[in-house]
Amino acid sequence: MIFQENPKGDIILQNKVIVKEKTLQENMYYKDHLVLKYVINYPQFISDDFETLLMKLNGYYKTKAYMYLKTNVMNLYQMSMVEYEYSVANQYPIRTYEAYVNYEVTYNMNMQVEPMG
Repeated sequence: MIFQENPKGDIILQNKVIVKEKTLQENMYYKDHLVLKYVINYPQFISDDFETLLMKLNGYYKTKAYMYLKTNVMNLYQMSMVEYEYSVANQYPIRTYEAYVNYEVTYNMNMQVEPMG
């Protein structure tokens, strides 16, 4: 068996790499109305065997998640505020925007970790 899931829902790879899911989420309001909900799930890898590699990999995924939040989610929030004002001015229903990102760990058949150059 290449991987298994423990009772907490963490994936444990054969080489003792634990994959946990980290989540950034928030409901964002404008003038007391919910205009945007976002959820960003990204992996965190834990192992005693590959500490240096996994530290870099964890930094990569965390940075990607926060950059998505800083750019895409904030742009979407700006758009939702404009949409809110337009909807109120024209007596339209107020729509809630949503953003969902899920970085998924895929199957690596060879389970190889190569040194970084």
